[in-house]
Amino acid sequence: MEKQDVIKDVITYAVKKSVFSVENADCSILRGTIINEVAKEQALFYCQRTQEIIFALAEQIKNIPTEGVLPVSECGVIFQYIFDRCAEFAYKLITDSDEINTNFNITEAFNYYELDIPEYLQLKVTNIVPRLANIFGSIYHYMSQKDYLSQDVATWMSAIMMSAATLAFKFAMEMDLDDDAEMQDFLNN
Repeated sequence: MEKQDVIKDVITYAVKKSVFSVENADCSILRGTIINEVAKEQALFYCQRTQEIIFALAEQIKNIPTEGVLPVSECGVIFQYIFDRCAEFAYKLITDSDEINTNFNITEAFNYYELDIPEYLQLKVTNIVPRLANIFGSIYHYMSQKDYLSQDVATWMSAIMMSAATLAFKFAMEMDLDDDAEMQDFLNN
């Protein structure tokens, strides 16, 4: 199967797994209601830029000496990092920020990286980390079943990272940027 076909299949699976339903209760982060519309040009810019970033990161990963195996835990950390950074990127696009940082560094995935978004929105992202871990686990299992993991590491890691970027964009478009209720609950408890 071609790289683009693998990526498309994994993204489709990830989105389906992430939408709220009874079957996806432990993975749902998306409701299907867009609150923050983006212009077509913004969406295109996001897609093109994240694809460039992810393909470059996949090449970096491919060149890491792993004795042919990239540990699942490291893949999960990278998935979370890409989600976080892409959620930040999408937020900046949605709010028309002039300060959009699209310089991703794979080593940041294994260090603490604080998102450059308001704290109450950071909390929204932090609160879904367990669900993101479940989504990643489902994606990895799906890819294993489809035998995608036997392909070049750059191919299947691109699929994992592109699914994280897609979910982050959708999550940011569904996030109520004016709702700080989670932060208020956190501060009052």
